[in-house]
Amino acid sequence: MTLERGLAVVRRLKREAPLIYLLANPVTAYGVASVTRALGALPVMGVAPEEVGDLARQARAVVVNLGVPTADRLRAAALALEAAAAAGIPAVLDPVGVGATEYRGQAASLLLIHRRVTVVRANPAEAQALLDLVAPGGEGPGEGSATGPDPPRQWRLVGVEAVPAGPEAGGDRPQAVLALELADRLGAAVAITGPRDWVSDGSRLVRIEHGDARLRAVVGAGCMASAVVGAFCAVEPDPLVAASLALACYGLAAERAAASSGGPGSLYAGLIDEVHRLAEPRRLAGARLKVSLWPTGAVTDPVAEEGEASTGED
Repeated sequence: MTLERGLAVVRRLKREAPLIYLLANPVTAYGVASVTRALGALPVMGVAPEEVGDLARQARAVVVNLGVPTADRLRAAALALEAAAAAGIPAVLDPVGVGATEYRGQAASLLLIHRRVTVVRANPAEAQALLDLVAPGGEGPGEGSATGPDPPRQWRLVGVEAVPAGPEAGGDRPQAVLALELADRLGAAVAITGPRDWVSDGSRLVRIEHGDARLRAVVGAGCMASAVVGAFCAVEPDPLVAASLALACYGLAAERAAASSGGPGSLYAGLIDEVHRLAEPRRLAGARLKVSLWPTGAVTDPVAEEGEASTGED
């Protein structure tokens, strides 16, 4: 997956301006709409159960955010995912804060049980909580898998934020195993964002080394990442490739924005600007995507070193 391929997706988004239906977290809705529009896609939002099916069917991709859940919002989310699945439209789920409360866990389980989700984008603590909720085969509570116990817990949720549970948090192998196992159980691509981003569809595994630690201070950075994944899914048919390129380009934009920011406020504004400028030919001259394809049978050894690595799709 090369930088050129990622930028080709961005150029296609600007050329085609696909409609993206966003069932957004009201806390971060403006940023989610802004980053979607900055990519060249067209955001549309709505939470009324009476209209979400129509909105989803009109869109090229659907992004459902579990933030601030209510009974009506969860009903709307289920209807949106049902409509997207029936129409063959890719759907991204952002399970904000799953594991923080029993209610959010039940909500995520209900949205995932019918396997209508194309990509799940989560932080490491949310991903671990989802693994606890879904047993091998995609139903019921998880208690490990046929390949061994679940990955060790390295993160915990404080509110909706993932914080390290110990000094080993962020290690490569546990995150890789978590992405692989969760993707296999859900029957969907899984994108885990953190110190490094990991994407897996259960058979392939990708490590992405872009981003900036200061992005953690920006409210809604994860929600915006999910929106970018949704936009890429609208024009790239392979969910693993779409999610990997989306997070790499988003992380690259974050690096560029952080280089000139003075704090969270300017970083937020700069991030939107840098996402908008991704397709400028001279803006990223000489840049490379740090994306590696890892083996699924031996996740401690990368197949490719940092730099441009191919999934065999190019």
